[in-house]
Amino acid sequence: MIIRLQALPQLAGPPGDDYHGLAPKRALYMHPEAAHALMLVEKDTGGLVYTDIYRSPGAIREAYRDKITATGQHFSQPVGYSYHGFGGCPDLAVAETLKKLETNYDGLCTLMEARHFFCHRRDGNPTASESWHFNYLGDDADALLDLTTADHATWGRPAEAMIQKWYGADLRLTNEQIDLLLPIAHATNVKDFQRQWDLVVDGVAGVKTRRVLAFVTAQYDIETDPPAVA
Repeated sequence: MIIRLQALPQLAGPPGDDYHGLAPKRALYMHPEAAHALMLVEKDTGGLVYTDIYRSPGAIREAYRDKITATGQHFSQPVGYSYHGFGGCPDLAVAETLKKLETNYDGLCTLMEARHFFCHRRDGNPTASESWHFNYLGDDADALLDLTTADHATWGRPAEAMIQKWYGADLRLTNEQIDLLLPIAHATNVKDFQRQWDLVVDGVAGVKTRRVLAFVTAQYDIETDPPAVA
């Protein structure tokens, strides 16, 4: 599997000791299609303030483990399913962005939606979890948003549809591919791999195990020339 990414220029991050006004360098990658749209957002607005964009498999695993409620609910998607890992979504420092743009949350959403970025939350709550997370949905955004309902369990469907559009076939490994990729993942067998990546350890290479194995062993095709903004 080859994941295509576009390197982004340095973007603004929040002030303070964690970011020092700069988005993390390790996060400055997006799928080329989404990167082009994000650069148009930057051109439209004069620049947003970001906390995160791309995440590596290890960073996704860490976020999934750490961002959890007292009742066991995870705030983020697991490895192989997070849109961050495919370069499809930015996280914004919302308060700092609103201040910089001199707008309100509805105004921010309007600016983002003009370039096909839509808040993961579909209830419009500007203060709840993931109100900072905007999924790139491309030209089919309206149809993809129709996949959601008021039930928060459906809010990830548009991003998943984009992942399938870009990489669906590559995420469904054959048995022969599994045998080739397990050593690349530093695993001696399926159970060993499942333990490493917090999967159900049953030794069965099911759909989820195949998908995670494809993702964590992916190679990267990274475009380093500046993304177009025309």
